[in-house]
Amino acid sequence: DVLAEIPLDCCYSMRPKPAAVKERQRSCKSANELASFVTAVDRLWHDMHNHSSPHQAYFATLPKRDAVWSWYDIPESYLPLLQNSALGASIAGWEATLYGCSSSTGSSNTHTPPEIRIEDARYTLSLVTTRVFGPWDGGRFMQLIPLLDMADHRNDCPHTYAVASCSSVLAGKQVAPAENGNSLAGKDETPAGHGEKSDKRCIVWTAGDSVGAGDEICNWYKFLLQDMSLLSYGYLQEGPVAQQLSRIDRHDFDPRQPWDVSEAVEGGGIPFEAVAPEQTAAELARLTQLLTDLTATDAELKPSMQPHARDTGGWFLQHLWLWRQQRQAAVAAEIMRLQRQLLRLEAAHRAVEEPKPQAVYDRLLAWVQESGAVVNVAVQAPAGITSPASACKADAASTSCSSSSSSSSSSSQQRSQHNTHEQQAPVEASAETADEQGHSKLLDVRQQQQQQAVVAAHALKAGEVLAAIPVSLAYPIQGGSSDDIEEAALQILLDMQSLSVKPDSNSTANTPQPYEDAAVSSRAAFWQPFYAALPAYGSLKTMHNMPASYMPLLQHTELEHLVKDAALQTELSWAERLQASADAGSSSLLTLAELKHMIAVVSSRLQVLGPAGLGMLPLLDLARHDNACPHTTELEPCTIPPDTPAAPYQTQGCQDTANAASRSSCAAADEGVCMVWRAGGDVAAGQEVCSRHRGYLLPDVALLLHGMELPEQQQQQQQQLFAIDTSGVDLQELLGSPGATPEQPPPFKPQDVEGIAGAASAELQRLKQLLQNITSNEQIEAAGAVQPSPEDWGSRLLWRLHALRRQRIAATEAEIGRIAAAVAHL
Repeated sequence: DVLAEIPLDCCYSMRPKPAAVKERQRSCKSANELASFVTAVDRLWHDMHNHSSPHQAYFATLPKRDAVWSWYDIPESYLPLLQNSALGASIAGWEATLYGCSSSTGSSNTHTPPEIRIEDARYTLSLVTTRVFGPWDGGRFMQLIPLLDMADHRNDCPHTYAVASCSSVLAGKQVAPAENGNSLAGKDETPAGHGEKSDKRCIVWTAGDSVGAGDEICNWYKFLLQDMSLLSYGYLQEGPVAQQLSRIDRHDFDPRQPWDVSEAVEGGGIPFEAVAPEQTAAELARLTQLLTDLTATDAELKPSMQPHARDTGGWFLQHLWLWRQQRQAAVAAEIMRLQRQLLRLEAAHRAVEEPKPQAVYDRLLAWVQESGAVVNVAVQAPAGITSPASACKADAASTSCSSSSSSSSSSSQQRSQHNTHEQQAPVEASAETADEQGHSKLLDVRQQQQQQAVVAAHALKAGEVLAAIPVSLAYPIQGGSSDDIEEAALQILLDMQSLSVKPDSNSTANTPQPYEDAAVSSRAAFWQPFYAALPAYGSLKTMHNMPASYMPLLQHTELEHLVKDAALQTELSWAERLQASADAGSSSLLTLAELKHMIAVVSSRLQVLGPAGLGMLPLLDLARHDNACPHTTELEPCTIPPDTPAAPYQTQGCQDTANAASRSSCAAADEGVCMVWRAGGDVAAGQEVCSRHRGYLLPDVALLLHGMELPEQQQQQQQQLFAIDTSGVDLQELLGSPGATPEQPPPFKPQDVEGIAGAASAELQRLKQLLQNITSNEQIEAAGAVQPSPEDWGSRLLWRLHALRRQRIAATEAEIGRIAAAVAHL
């Protein structure tokens, strides 16, 4: 509903006298930029004292001299309380900024005095600073809006204002938002109306929420932190913002532009978020020193600071002291938050460097079996990291294992070094340099890190079941849109946050154990074994958490836009969540980087599970992907013939049952659908088993979507054109379809002699141009200039992208040779 309609011709336009502007510009060469503003302020003062002005009714409502404060009013004796030299210098020099100039005769450091006394100029400038709107709707001048400027600002104010045609009836009228949002018309003349009910234009103030009779109506200027509201508008805000860092204390404050506001501040004061421990440590050191300095300055200045003559009763000085108290409390709270963040980042670094213990995988297997799965495989931790309780006593000759939950350490050492979802990592930075022939070579300094493997628990014949997992045990993803994936990722993070890690005397100290606490949700407790086996933060890099600085390595404009757009949507959504948390007076220990990591985890593990929709299926996601894997995965009834007991379908209600025995009996009541993983050939005990449930992956899709590097032999065998380089490829369909299982793309093949001159020659020309583009000196230099990002721990992704670029060049060259040979043969 309409709160008010204010005709534009009731507003006061901050339009200067053209003659006064020209005179100032004539006498002061450097005054061009501010000449209009200064002369408009002078004109406002004179109009306020012109009794025949049509705006006198409005001028009479403006606050008196001692009731308005902005940075123009702050006495120089108060500036030490700001404790920010750049901001203090800017405030102290406002007179020189507005009225200082170099005269037309060439003399410098002169002043052109205002047409009014400096005290009157200060008062008028503060009125303008605290009340002006616009310029709007294509107009050139700012405006003072009667009534609207009386409403107090609130960061969470829901009400809006916009320019629209004035209506003849106000009561209950719904107003459609103007095209320019909160922008209003700032032209001197009233614009011609284009509405049906009026030929005038109005500022239409609309309720964004229900308002009761007698309720105060708020306004919204822009998001303000405490120093912004106090120094620019003369008041301190109440509510959660008092607990946030002031703008001048933030990491993104720029002393060169002390009044500029960062995007993070505009977005609601988004807090500092580090991606590496050293970044958090540096910010902690800065804030700790700041808090020490603030405390010392309080002790020094409090005994001697007295109210200035302009500050009647010391009102503004009291607010400065109150702000300093809030400021110090906010800095102290931020230090505590970052200390917790540093502990989390350091723990994450250790988790990346130290592979998950065997107990994590043993517990996962026990959990899926308790939940109705049939399991004839084991998950084997990297060599040397085993739980004493489940250590496998192996016969090195037969590579058999006496434990169903692990296999021999010797087979662990013998198995191929493959990646699943956690990255095989170099621990030192990689770089690409150009040699004299313009070719690039990778300075490959890396240390391979073993990953877990899924192995046969005992010998199996072809066709026998490796595992049968009820689809009801899959972590569900409702819908499958990017928003749905983000919601699932956030829920997993919150669940994991609600669980704690505590040492257990019977297992490795890093083994996750849930607290027996009612505060831990039954949902989080149920999924805890699955969560514990997910890739650690920092260990998985896909297109969803790729550093922005790595974009030049993609060398594909459309792909870069796709990756950047996905990142932007996540960042905007995260900013909204943080703002909602701040408005509610709470804060989150989670960071944007953690959310992006979990989005990458979820996206890389999604499967289409028939009627169950999209989900992440435990156990299968740990198996090594192989495009030539002989083993199959199909949805089948959970009764597994011929001699394996039935694996009952488990409903969500069964999942919520805390007791294992109760879950088993609950599950037995239903028979449903399972993902059945069958051996495609005979498998020896302890032999690693693979999967191709993700479809046929080319190297680019494997890395961008799944964070995997395909085994080198697969790359050599394939030598296929990258998916992103295929003619007519739809990148959104290729990389933006959750759970998609791509099939092996058919090679380009001219069908007959007539096709040679057409499709084949066009494809050859396209590929030659592509090869020329990605091997140009410009692209080589751009790729070589990419530096390791703090987000990419150990430069793992940087090395992989350099390697992927080399593979892409080789695959393109091979495709050109193949098509050329086919054409020649025809």
